[in-house]
Amino acid sequence: MPARDKDDLPIHSEHFHFVINRDHAVYFEENLYLDSEETFPSFRLFTRDSQLYGKNIRLLDQR
Repeated sequence: MPARDKDDLPIHSEHFHFVINRDHAVYFEENLYLDSEETFPSFRLFTRDSQLYGKNIRLLDQR
């Protein structure tokens, strides 16, 4: 991300710092969980009460 937008809100945690658009903040969850399968190269993102946010999330390592 080259620069923050005027509508972005900073989110700080112990390990990561990121931003969320003010309009999308209503969907912010304090705790999210990633689940993976050994045979498939993607993740499933969900909340503690099993609300699914994505079931085919891919990780792109740009190091």
